[in-house]
Amino acid sequence: MFKLTGFGDEISPDLTTQLEVMGSVGIKHLELRGIKGKNVLELSED
Repeated sequence: MFKLTGFGDEISPDLTTQLEVMGSVGIKHLELRGIKGKNVLELSED
């Protein structure tokens, strides 16, 4: 069984917008790649 996912950072750099848009089209799984223009590997725990 496959799970439909998407790269949210292609929608918007804002995580809230990513989640809202993906949820509105029924996508429940996010491939977290970037937030606020930064790769997730560059983010701190703060």
